[in-house]
Amino acid sequence: MPLAGLFPPSLDRANAVKLDFDLQVLSEDSGASSDRSGFSIIVLTSDLQGVELSFWEDEVWAQNSSFTHGEGTLFNTTNALTSYSLQILGSGYSLVADRFLLSGLLRDYSGNNVSILGVPIYGIANHTFIGDDTQSAQGNVILGGVTLTTAVVPLPPSIALALVAFAATLSVRRNRAA
Repeated sequence: MPLAGLFPPSLDRANAVKLDFDLQVLSEDSGASSDRSGFSIIVLTSDLQGVELSFWEDEVWAQNSSFTHGEGTLFNTTNALTSYSLQILGSGYSLVADRFLLSGLLRDYSGNNVSILGVPIYGIANHTFIGDDTQSAQGNVILGGVTLTTAVVPLPPSIALALVAFAATLSVRRNRAA
């Protein structure tokens, strides 16, 4: 379901949450730390489960809930504007670009006291952040289109038929009353 007009959208991990974005990292400097990145994507669901993905020039990786370098994969993020798709479903996430890149378990970052301009960014449900959330690294990127969607779970056929029958009954009753 496109989320136009719904703000903030409800990001229920029991249904699919998908963030599609186009990104090219022009440069990134994480300083002396192997646990920081100059560009990150954060998606937190309605129950504060989520993932923070960090982008270096040659690697995409996930932040652990302790803000240390988690699972990652070598990937040249500087070649061209690349279309990425991050999907959250159940207790996990996956990231694809021109190939499968990364997957893992969701994290709960809410116990951390990190804030931007006084706002605790990891304690906000249904939250998406795109940018640099650290003072110890910096990045220069081209960000193209960004689309956030949630899946609408289809009704089981028996419930759908019952709703159609109910609507038809209402219609017949209205016609008889007229």
